[in-house]
Amino acid sequence: MNSSLSILHIATYDILGGAARAAYRMHRAQVENSLNSRMLVQTKASDDPTVIGPQGFIEKLRSRYRPHLDRPRLKAYPNKRASLFSTGFAGGEYRLLPIA
Repeated sequence: MNSSLSILHIATYDILGGAARAAYRMHRAQVENSLNSRMLVQTKASDDPTVIGPQGFIEKLRSRYRPHLDRPRLKAYPNKRASLFSTGFAGGEYRLLPIA
């Protein structure tokens, strides 16, 4: 692998949906070209070891309900636009993931 470059793709899914598949194909092309590429997803459907997703029952449950945990807090922002928006309340412990 080329150790001078590390790539991290961040997505909701790895292979579920068109945008996810496009991101996954880009990630796989980089891996196949000897680049140090990883993909961090909220919901992992593949068995690819270079894709990092929730592991264990509690993590999978938390990732599934994380978007819903933000909903009550979104009411504090009545003037927000109709676009993707997150309070970051549910957050994530990304520093604990084995990304390196």
